[in-house]
Amino acid sequence: MLLSLCAMLVALDMLVLWEPVSQQMDKTRLERPARVMGNPILLAPGAPATQKAWRSIWLAADYTEKNYGALDGPAQFAMTPGLWQVFPEDGELLEVAIQSRKVKSLRSVTRNQPVAGWSFPLAPLGLLGPSSPVEAPLLKRTDLPVELVNALLNKQDQHFYTHSGFDVLGSLKHRLSSLGQDQAVYRSTLTRQLARDMLAGHEPGWKRSAQELLVTLMLEQRYSKDEIFASWLQRVAFSNPAVGEQSDILSTAHQRFGADLAALSPAEISALATDLNRGSSRLPSTALQTSLRPRPAHPWLMAKLQAELGRGIPQQQLATEGFELRTTINPLLQDAARQTLSQGISELKESYPQWWREGPGPRAALIAMDPRTGAIRAMASSNPEEYGSSGPTTEQRHTAGTAFKAVVLAAAIGADWPQLGPSSEILDEPIQVFGAGLAETGNGDGTFLGRVSLKTATERSRRPPLVRLGLMVGPRKLVETARSLGISSELKPRLNLAIGEQPLTLLDLCVAYCTLANGGTRPSPQLLEGVRQPDGIWLERHMPNTNQAIDPRVASVVTTLLQGVIDQGTAHRVRDLGFRLPLAGSTGLSSDRRDAWMVGYTPDLVVALWLGLDSELGLQGAPEDVAVSSWTRFMLAAEPYLEGTNFNQLPGTELAGQPAPEQGTTELRKQLQNEDRQRRQEERRALQRIEMDTL
Repeated sequence: MLLSLCAMLVALDMLVLWEPVSQQMDKTRLERPARVMGNPILLAPGAPATQKAWRSIWLAADYTEKNYGALDGPAQFAMTPGLWQVFPEDGELLEVAIQSRKVKSLRSVTRNQPVAGWSFPLAPLGLLGPSSPVEAPLLKRTDLPVELVNALLNKQDQHFYTHSGFDVLGSLKHRLSSLGQDQAVYRSTLTRQLARDMLAGHEPGWKRSAQELLVTLMLEQRYSKDEIFASWLQRVAFSNPAVGEQSDILSTAHQRFGADLAALSPAEISALATDLNRGSSRLPSTALQTSLRPRPAHPWLMAKLQAELGRGIPQQQLATEGFELRTTINPLLQDAARQTLSQGISELKESYPQWWREGPGPRAALIAMDPRTGAIRAMASSNPEEYGSSGPTTEQRHTAGTAFKAVVLAAAIGADWPQLGPSSEILDEPIQVFGAGLAETGNGDGTFLGRVSLKTATERSRRPPLVRLGLMVGPRKLVETARSLGISSELKPRLNLAIGEQPLTLLDLCVAYCTLANGGTRPSPQLLEGVRQPDGIWLERHMPNTNQAIDPRVASVVTTLLQGVIDQGTAHRVRDLGFRLPLAGSTGLSSDRRDAWMVGYTPDLVVALWLGLDSELGLQGAPEDVAVSSWTRFMLAAEPYLEGTNFNQLPGTELAGQPAPEQGTTELRKQLQNEDRQRRQEERRALQRIEMDTL
């Protein structure tokens, strides 16, 4: 009678336990968000290559540096002057010949054959996922590499596939081997661990222990070993250095190695098994639901990607099926941009503490873009959380000041081609313009140079010459040229535009300079390269989009003028700080001194930096120098990744503009006076037309 009663109680307990156990085995609340990846770094003949850049790339990818000729396995590299070796994680030993900052040749050492190229992805920038967990299918044993299964079982349960849930022999051997030791640690079988996890919410005691035994038997009878192993693996915790906490195996693989389980290398599999050994026995239930939640490294960058997605892909599908969002971001340049702004703001706090006494202090933002394709390589803000999802780099508008000079030069040179050029003369004298958004226009230093060449006026960032160029072409031409160069912010056809006294975004100005760097061809900004499914198939692919915007000869002349700004003009500090590659650019300062800019470019990278202070006092001291210093710090970090080529100067452009006549004779002085008188008359007529338009 007693035995029958016990049997009935056991049967009833099994019925009560079976429903939650079966539900947990058949489904688990887990999500596989999209991984946001940076642009893989390509090693191919003709690609830029310096030791400093590629050492940083391989070290960031957890490669080990060894002596040349001593590479004996994946994830290793060696460097000598002009000749490198690298053993990719998923490939074969490669030999790389370097010449003049570029890859001369790439060949397989094993096959002694040339290789077209090899890409090296870096760690994910972050994850995109929903705000709540969703139902997803249970991890399948068949999805797992055999090497991973063997490595985990070797550490956890060597007799898993031979015992029936209770490894009596293994337990006995362990106890005998640990006799005389202070403590002995023995892991239960995987089935017993899984049963214990499923009953985690039950009160501890003899009843729960009995229930664990029952559930262990139930699992072994009802489910295959592969199903039990997969369910156990999905629940156990792994030490995840990528986020500084424990998480499940899928999250650890995605965040630490940027790969699905099936794509892990032997070295990564070994590291995962070690991470499990360091982790706790199980993943908390809350962590099971949230371990794969997004941990974005750059919050408003993630938000911008979310805004660009979802048009053809359902958000729920995107966030739960393990897609890869391939961005154009270079992760190493992105880190350099963030560090540049952080260090720059910290230095300003030490030098100008008064700026933080009555407000949040100065802010800064930076965008780096490939002018040939529009690919955004870095985009950072000194305090992105203040701006919500957009960040100042994309939505916030600021007064460009004299950084707008590149647009004015392009408009004036294009309108009067080929009469206007570096040697053309223009007046740097006070000019009064009323009814056009301007009062008397002078220079920041309060001085005037009189008659100067356009080259000198550009290099020294003189405002009156810019206004005179604006008068020459008219405000509507300035707006038209700005649109052609890629500025999308609303601009009014008023003469104050000639000195940049209308707000626009940092991205606008960066695109405009990209058009000049690209020989007059305007690229469309591109942040998302495409979306790939877990099997590697592209679900969506975005191609570069460019359009001819201005005459290539005009772009070439403007670039020549802006090279002078770097070499001997207001941005000469760039050279003083050690940047030596060919470079063109411009500083900028708004008339109220609240906005300082530095925008510069090589043939393969445009970098725009803004520094601003929302205060009536403005940026005191030399804000342009501060912007130039921060900008140069980033460029020095980016220099190893650049090609280092010269700008392409088109034939005949060096002759644009009339040569400046030599002074010294009475007749020549009279001629110059007559020309000045005629220019002033033309200015007065232009001002009258503008005043009539604004009435």
